[in-house]
Amino acid sequence: MTWCWGENLDWQLGSGVTKDTTNVPVLAPDAPAFARIAAGSSVTCGLTAAAEAWCWGRNMFGQLGNGTLADSRTANRVLLNEPIASLALNTHGPHHCATTRTGDAWCWGWNADGQLGDGTTVNSSTPVPVRAP
Repeated sequence: MTWCWGENLDWQLGSGVTKDTTNVPVLAPDAPAFARIAAGSSVTCGLTAAAEAWCWGRNMFGQLGNGTLADSRTANRVLLNEPIASLALNTHGPHHCATTRTGDAWCWGWNADGQLGDGTTVNSSTPVPVRAP
C-alpha cells in the first residue's frame, strides 16, 4: 500500500478527500502496488513494478496523462503503452514527462511555450513523444 501526506487542496494525496493530513493511503482501485512515487505541486504519480505510471490530483491541462481534463481523487493510469523507466513531475508547471525503457522521452500536460518538446504549443492530455532537434 502507498501512503501520502501533506497539503491536499487538489487531491494530490489520492485519499479521495481534499483534507490536508498525515499518512493516508492512496486510493488506487485498479492499480497494482507502486514501486516508486513522484510528487509535483498538485499532482502525484506512482510507477508500478510493471512499468506503468498512474497519476492523481489536478488535471486542468491534462497533466494526469489519462486523456481527460478532469481532476482525480484516485489514481488513473497514464496512457503510455511502453514500459516506463522514470518519471519527472514539474513542481512549477502543469506538465510532466517520462522516459521509457528504450530511452524515448514522452511528455503531457500544459504546452503553451512548447515545453512538451513535440514541436507544437498545443496542450496534451496524453503523452506525446519528445522530438529530437
